[in-house]
Amino acid sequence: MVRVLAARPALLVADEPASRLDAPIQATALHLLRSLADEDDLAVLLITHDHAAGAAIADNLVTMSSR
Repeated sequence: MVRVLAARPALLVADEPASRLDAPIQATALHLLRSLADEDDLAVLLITHDHAAGAAIADNLVTMSSR
């Protein structure tokens, strides 16, 4: 991820970035994503099944359903 961020992109697509992590590490990873978004004016598209994780770091939240 560091190599990607070195290019200073405007958008980071994160597909389930914390899905297999235990709770404390998951919270740290999501906090890091939020910090990167705030400090570097980076848009983050977070793809997740965990609505709580999305809500914890999102300015805007969109839910998609397969129904």
